[in-house]
Amino acid sequence: MQHEIRQPDGTATVRLTPKRAVRLHCLECVGWEPSEVHECGGDELLCGGSCGFFPFRLGRGRPSVKTIHRECLACMGAVPGRARNPIASRMVEDCRSILCCLWPYREGRNPEMKGRPMTAARKALKRHAIRAPRLQEALELKM
Repeated sequence: MQHEIRQPDGTATVRLTPKRAVRLHCLECVGWEPSEVHECGGDELLCGGSCGFFPFRLGRGRPSVKTIHRECLACMGAVPGRARNPIASRMVEDCRSILCCLWPYREGRNPEMKGRPMTAARKALKRHAIRAPRLQEALELKM
């Protein structure tokens, strides 16, 4: 997906994936200095907790769009680990920071996947993800 983002010297149109968006966000966070991304202290933030992008900052792993959504919620003022905040969710939907590299993924969905049929493997994973908490609850109730 092509998207216009902020750069140190203005704006640029780049091809984005969730992984690339996280990497660009980390670069922007540390002032566009790649060596500073490696030295990032995002595992222990001053306000407590850690940055959700910390494990992915060096381009390793595969961040989900749900991780991006959680960071967008935090950017809009939602407190991590608390109950859902409908005001912050609405603010994320209405976000006007279109030059942010995370903007296309802010709602927790990948626009590139829109309209694509779900494969049998993805359907099975989704079914398993829905059933797993219910099975866990049932097991806890029996004990």
